[in-house]
Amino acid sequence: MKVAAETASGGKKCSVSIVEAFRDDADGPQPKDLDDVLRLEYRSKLLNPKWADAMLAQGSGGAYEVSTRFTAMVGWGAVNGVDDFVWDGASEKYALDDAVSEQLRRSNPEAYRNVLARLLEAAGRGMWDADEDVLRRLREKYADADDSVEGVA
Repeated sequence: MKVAAETASGGKKCSVSIVEAFRDDADGPQPKDLDDVLRLEYRSKLLNPKWADAMLAQGSGGAYEVSTRFTAMVGWGAVNGVDDFVWDGASEKYALDDAVSEQLRRSNPEAYRNVLARLLEAAGRGMWDADEDVLRRLREKYADADDSVEGVA
């Protein structure tokens, strides 16, 4: 809907509000700015150390949940944009932290490979202005993860 509204307005950026139907107060459901909702989602889940630890403790299912957040983030990045601090923090936590990335890889190799692929996709599509050294490290980790999943080496 956001892309359609921007296209209809000649490419002008549009502010989008959403209503969370499951939340209600005395005045009824209140619209919230999409950017604010996404920032809260990323801070309370993906970038929250307690949430990350809980997901890692769940093994394969937790790794899958982390992976789906990265896939969704690419989708939101294409439609609405995602702040670089979110991409930076997520890459540092789940891909560049060797202990965490190894735990993800052991728990669910496909999910781990997806995390890396989505980070590289975001940078490649211009959604994330990543540091070249970070991209180099992500590419190396992706190549290793891909080899592992494919049974090479």
